Amino acid sequence: MSLESISEGIWVSGTVHTVALGECGRCLDEVRRDVDAQVQGLFTLGKVEADEDGDEPEDVFEFDGETLDLEDVVRDAVVTSLPFTPLCRPDCPGLCDQCGARLEDDPDHTHEVIDPRWSTLQSLTEQKESLAVAVPKRKMSRSNTRARRAQWKTTAANLTTCPSCKADKAAHVACPSCGAYNGRQYAEALRTEHEA
Repeated sequence: MSLESISEGIWVSGTVHTVALGECGRCLDEVRRDVDAQVQGLFTLGKVEADEDGDEPEDVFEFDGETLDLEDVVRDAVVTSLPFTPLCRPDCPGLCDQCGARLEDDPDHTHEVIDPRWSTLQSLTEQKESLAVAVPKRKMSRSNTRARRAQWKTTAANLTTCPSCKADKAAHVACPSCGAYNGRQYAEALRTEHEA
């Protein structure tokens, strides 16, 4: 570093050697890079005046009269010498853009790529594989169609327990074992084989 006293203030110039840490822009691994940057700037007493465009000059900094704060000067020099997208190495394959897998670990990693114009048809074949759709082989009359639909809607009968004899029976039907329905005796019970 060299410091020169001039009429406007103190002119600082020199070279900075440092190590920059960051992440690879492709695989997100840590990147360490040695940086050698040229530093130069003018430190003036008082406030830095803006130019006619209203912008502050790039290489002019404030000086409080006792110490020089080189942080802004060094940061500006180092940041401008760093690449916009740091890479761990120039041929880094990076990450898979679909699943995030590291391509360096699996160089043969691929995905089936479908042209977006055909993607709707692809979804139809996936639905066809997952669903079985009943398709009639011949045209049916309305009465046959209604009869077939009525069969589709039938469900297994719900069994309940008879309150009198505790046997299983169909709902809303007299018990075949004791003949009782809704607390009343309606019919003589038919003996089953296990009761004889």
